Amino acid sequence: MIRALASILLLGLFPAAIAAPEAAKPLPSTELLSVAVPTSVSGFTSPATSASGVMLLDLTSGEKIFGENADTPRPIGSLTKLMTAIIILENHSPDERVTIQDLGYIDGSTLNVTPGQVFTVRDLLKAMLIHSANNVAYSLAVFDSGSADAFVEKMNVRAQQLGLTNTHFQNPAGFDAPDNYGSPRDLAWLAAAAIKKPLIKQIVDTPSTVIVSADGQEFPLVTTNELLKSRVNVEGVKTGTTAAAGQCLITLFREGNRAYLLVLLGSSNRYNDASQMMRALIPSVL
Repeated sequence: MIRALASILLLGLFPAAIAAPEAAKPLPSTELLSVAVPTSVSGFTSPATSASGVMLLDLTSGEKIFGENADTPRPIGSLTKLMTAIIILENHSPDERVTIQDLGYIDGSTLNVTPGQVFTVRDLLKAMLIHSANNVAYSLAVFDSGSADAFVEKMNVRAQQLGLTNTHFQNPAGFDAPDNYGSPRDLAWLAAAAIKKPLIKQIVDTPSTVIVSADGQEFPLVTTNELLKSRVNVEGVKTGTTAAAGQCLITLFREGNRAYLLVLLGSSNRYNDASQMMRALIPSVL
């Protein structure tokens, strides 16, 4: 519980005079966590998983239930996009219009957009967080900062402000790079920060949708998160997969009015790992 309170302080729940780090500040107009009675999960035993890094957090109280290599940095793939979404929403209205620029070839998962097409920030966030479109992440970064490199500087400043001491970004999409990494504990707090924004929370809990460009072209989107399609108590959040990161997953799930966040990094079977963890915690639900 001491670590949980320390994390809450780092994330800006209390005034800066108490929180200590001079650079720390809360997310605009919101608290990250509420003070709540810790969950009664005494004696929780985690099943074996294929993940190399794990964090299970009671999001209602901020209490860590289980961690394995929780503070060890490692590649995180498209989990990176949660910070990209935070930066965009802290600086832009969801209804702002974005013109797609010609950014050249971008690898991995993309949306088949054409330079010159116009979308709202809201719809591009959907494409980035539901479909995990890498070219959309870069388009939003350039829209905000003029270049991906300038945007990444904002990402790293924000990570420092949030007290994410084992996290660093090198690109806005999550491509494998020496300086793009995070720890399971940091990513749990990053996800907590992201879903405090109602639009992000709504988007990551969306199995499928359609976005429409200003010229009327429709783009169907289907979530990359298989648990969101199959588990009624799952409400997001994000997948990530690269050669270096392996299978990564952040899962938000509930039992009654309590919310939990599970972070899995470096897994070879993330959905089975997540299901086993959830079943061990709340066997009556799954």
